[in-house]
Amino acid sequence: MPWYLIEFLDKKCARIRALQIVTDDFEKAVEENVVRGMKNQSAKMKETKKSRIFHLKGLLQND
Repeated sequence: MPWYLIEFLDKKCARIRALQIVTDDFEKAVEENVVRGMKNQSAKMKETKKSRIFHLKGLLQND
């Protein structure tokens, strides 16, 4: 996590800015994890689809 410099002219404004920075970082982290999770889920779905196809081909060939 990077360091941030926050101006301290007004204590209330500094607190608000700090909270904005924290929420922005959380939003970025959540978006990255959602995208990463969707990619992983998509890859898993492709693998299960492939394995089902091979399983069905095997069943048809055994008949």
